[in-house]
Amino acid sequence: MNKDKIKKTQLLSDLGRFKGKKITITFIDGKSITGKLTSFDDVGNCVLRRCGDWNYGNTVVCLGRSIVLVCMNTPYIL
Repeated sequence: MNKDKIKKTQLLSDLGRFKGKKITITFIDGKSITGKLTSFDDVGNCVLRRCGDWNYGNTVVCLGRSIVLVCMNTPYIL
């Protein structure tokens, strides 16, 4: 198994710890969205529910290739 695949597997297993909890995802363009992580897949795509700053429904699908940071409970890191 190569190093990249090991890192990817570790990241995805870490996402499992956040399932059902409030997280903030930051995207490549610097925008952030906060919601409850309902599911994710092996590519890193995430589904968030009840996103406060999203006006078009209760569910948002975040593409894994556009995610640069995942934080728990807070949209800001000092």
